[in-house]
This record gives sequence, C-alpha cells and structure tokens, in this order.
Amino acid sequence: MQPLPSCLSALLSEKQIEELAGQIDQINADWSSQTIWRTWTEANCSVLNDLKFPTSAAKYHQAKKEKLVFFEQLLMLSFIFREAQIDLAEVLEKLEKAIGHKRERLEVKRDRLQFSIEGMQLQAKERIREISMWSTIMQSLDDGTFDTVDKDTDELLGLTIRYCRELPAAQRSKDAAASINIVGQAYTLLKECTRRGVDDQLGPESRKWQKMLKGDGL
Repeated sequence: MQPLPSCLSALLSEKQIEELAGQIDQINADWSSQTIWRTWTEANCSVLNDLKFPTSAAKYHQAKKEKLVFFEQLLMLSFIFREAQIDLAEVLEKLEKAIGHKRERLEVKRDRLQFSIEGMQLQAKERIREISMWSTIMQSLDDGTFDTVDKDTDELLGLTIRYCRELPAAQRSKDAAASINIVGQAYTLLKECTRRGVDDQLGPESRKWQKMLKGDGL
C-alpha cells in the first residue's frame, strides 16, 4: 500500500480523497511499522505475568507454547497465501478476455486479492518477529535449573504458587464456584508438594498459605 488505492475513488468524494491523500505518507509508515500482535513488554509483563506463571520453568514452557502457536499459524498462513496467489493468477488470466461488468467484477476481485496478499506478507513478517521474540525470552529464562523438555517435571511448584497466591482473592470473591475451584486446587497442590517432599522449595509464603487452609489436614 503506497499511493492512495484507486478503489477508494468509487467510495469517497473528491474532497475526502484529497484529505486522505494528504495523510498517505503517514498511513504508509504506520501500515509498514504496525505491531499486529504482542510487544516485548506485553509478552513479559502481560502474558508471562508473575501470578499466572510464577517460576522460570512455568514462564519458559508458556513461551514455548506461544512460539509454537505462532509457527503453526505461520504455516497455515502460507497455505492461504499460496491459494490467494493462484486465485490472483486466474483472475489476471480472465481479465485479458473479459469485457463489461464481468471485467469490472474481476478488477474488484484482483484489487481485493492484491490487498489481501500484501496484508498476509505483513502478517508473516510479524509472526516471524514474534517467534524470534519468544525464542529470545526462552533463552533468557533457561538458567539450567529446570527441565526444558518435559513441562511436567517442574510444573507442581509453579501451579502450587499460582493457586496459593490466588487464595486471598478467592476468599473475597462472591463467585462460589470460582472460589471452590481455586481453594480446591491450592489444597490439592500443597498436599502433593508435601507428599513429594518439596515444601521447602515453595518459599516463605507457604506457611501463610497453609494457615489459610488450616484444619484441612495439610
């Protein structure tokens, strides 16, 4: 998208076209520099927040999941892109012989496909950026203290800390079902930590959590 798209001439008045044309350079700059998905700050502070993913292991495996989702979607986009290229080639062939309204419809389809293809190329660029970002985040989290292959190896501690930290909010919540879910998970996870003998790895907060659940035989 560089000059003002000609397809807008049928939709806009001359005054509107003139007004928009004055902004086309800025629009092109905004179009090419837009961030479609997450920024570094969003990935680290919003997605991998310390409540939901309190340990490096939990953050690492979520980052791995995010990266693989984007890679999968990049592959799916490549199939759609190839189909769009075939569709465009067919339209261009038909345009060589078409006349009248049939030609006009094909021109609309051509313009739509060209715009769609350009958008897909931008999406691909952004998906690669995010895949690279998640890879960098994974590298920064991998300090050699947890299993980077099997998520379950270190998952107990991360889940226990997460649900125990949610206990105060669960106690104040008016949503009984949600509160029961959090309390039930915290209780079960703390019990499992005791069974496995890893209570000491939960940190100083663990005593407070056990007091919240006192009387439950933990």
